[in-house]
Amino acid sequence: KYLGNDNRQLTGETIDMGTSNLLQLAKEHFEDSKTLILSNIKSDKVWLQDKNGKKIAEVNFKGIKNLLFWSPDNKTCICIEPWSNLPDLESEKDLEFDKKGFNKLEARGKFSFERAIKYF
Repeated sequence: KYLGNDNRQLTGETIDMGTSNLLQLAKEHFEDSKTLILSNIKSDKVWLQDKNGKKIAEVNFKGIKNLLFWSPDNKTCICIEPWSNLPDLESEKDLEFDKKGFNKLEARGKFSFERAIKYF
């Protein structure tokens, strides 16, 4: 899992969060405006639940392989953002069209994905 800075760039730092289907998010994952980035994930759905296991929200993202979790400064909410590409490394120049996971299309090419959010 990658960490991003407050500009949503990769810091180069990674953390091991295991291989379980359950990802426990902790406040320290989001300190100093950090973003938690899951790359190349196999699932196309994630849900957020409270400490008692009650579902709060479900995000479906068919066709997208990266997922960002972040929290606004001093807030108790979690933002879930499906991304097709990965952000630039903070140590690199803006790569604009050469990002990891970037979908390059030929002339008249098409790319589609689905994204839906359900709140409980």
